[in-house]
Amino acid sequence: MKKNEISKRALSIVLALVSVISVIFCCPFTASAASWPSTKNIKTYVLSTKNDTTVYQTATSTSKYGTIYASDLITIKGYSGSRLKVTYPISSGTKTGYIEKSKVTSASINTASAKWTATANMTAYRRSSGSATIGSVSKGDVCYTLATAGSRTQVIYPISGGYKMGWVASSSVPSTSLVNVTSSFAGKKIKIQSVQSGKYLCADANITNTPIVCNRNNAATWETFTVSNLTSDGWVGFKASTNGKYLSAIKDVTNTPIRATASKLQSWECFRIYQKGSDYYIKAQVNKKWLCARVDISNYPLQACASSASSWERFKIITVDSNDSTSQSATFWQWPIKKYVVTQNFANYSTTMANSKGRPYHSGIDIVGQSDKTIYATADGTVKYKGFSNGNGYHIVLQHNFNGKTVYSLYSHLSSYKDCPEEGKTVTKGKKIGIEGSTGNSTGSHLHFAIFTGYSSDPLGYVQTKNSSNVLKSGNYTFYNPTYVISNQMLP
Repeated sequence: MKKNEISKRALSIVLALVSVISVIFCCPFTASAASWPSTKNIKTYVLSTKNDTTVYQTATSTSKYGTIYASDLITIKGYSGSRLKVTYPISSGTKTGYIEKSKVTSASINTASAKWTATANMTAYRRSSGSATIGSVSKGDVCYTLATAGSRTQVIYPISGGYKMGWVASSSVPSTSLVNVTSSFAGKKIKIQSVQSGKYLCADANITNTPIVCNRNNAATWETFTVSNLTSDGWVGFKASTNGKYLSAIKDVTNTPIRATASKLQSWECFRIYQKGSDYYIKAQVNKKWLCARVDISNYPLQACASSASSWERFKIITVDSNDSTSQSATFWQWPIKKYVVTQNFANYSTTMANSKGRPYHSGIDIVGQSDKTIYATADGTVKYKGFSNGNGYHIVLQHNFNGKTVYSLYSHLSSYKDCPEEGKTVTKGKKIGIEGSTGNSTGSHLHFAIFTGYSSDPLGYVQTKNSSNVLKSGNYTFYNPTYVISNQMLP
């Protein structure tokens, strides 16, 4: 049912209350960090798609009191400790109990990372993936950002008599929003790269007290860190692979260099990760300062000293697959094969194709899986086409909404695509969709992988014109270098 617009009078009262109780963080952007607009009367669904969310009778009890199903619309009435007080439907009406906050959101209780005003109507979904909706956000609604997952952002938005918590397309959220994405990296192995210099953070293995610097062109063992699990209040630590020590930001001296010295997590070793667009910012718990990697001096130590974030505070965070050496950008796009070798690059010139077709430039990238031939969806999207052609063989085309732009990804020469959903169905990043093969016009087992705009169910493998090393155009179609797109999380 379409929600009623909250009255201007009621909204002004709510906003006045928010201004009083807001918890304001250091934030360099126009969208300010704030508390939730209310911790009462927020309607939402649990994150789990199974009927397995345990309800407790009190905020501290450990015995099971009830169960919330995936289809249950619940109402948050308040919170205590790490639990939310909720009402949920049962056969005879409703019941009140407590659930763990993590069953609803990865954000800290009563803390939103940004407040913004919707500039257009948008659909609100129940979860970070799937087509089930909870309602809609109306143009002019004051919304609060909680977390991101895949291509969606979790928000709180107003309805008549309260609020709803749902998921909207991240591309619809203003780019000024600073989103807490700490939970997305918890438990993962990562590498951290300065956007300004392109250098990686390095923890020298030989000297424990050597300051962390941002001076490596290539990321190897010294540049790898393991993110701890979330603390009860939503912080993490970074453990250096070289010595097993946590990075530490000494509280009493703001300009003390970050070092990998701590054997356990305390406040000095706790950080949060925020995202704006494709960039990340890291904040220290002890002084709420941003980590800063000076670009003008390559060996300048990393410090938690920035009150506001500019170029020196911007990072890329790369997740490392625990089973191999392949790195994946922890944002929208990922590689369709976990471990691979490149057999033909994007825009590679083919004399054979030039002579026979007049189209010499390779429109994608050819890769061969090493230990595993499984093909995965490169990003969240919709199955636009799956079928067979003489050129592409068995192939799949997925449609993606990337920063408000419709983009397609192509997976060609498959031996099988039985694991791919039917056309029109949604698919999540990392889902198995096929197996590498050699069907169609192919001389050996490989995946021809392309990213393009301008839809075609049977895209060309070679085109006539080379616009740049990262862009090829052919009629209404534009092909982009997949290596550039995945590495930079943007179109060239």
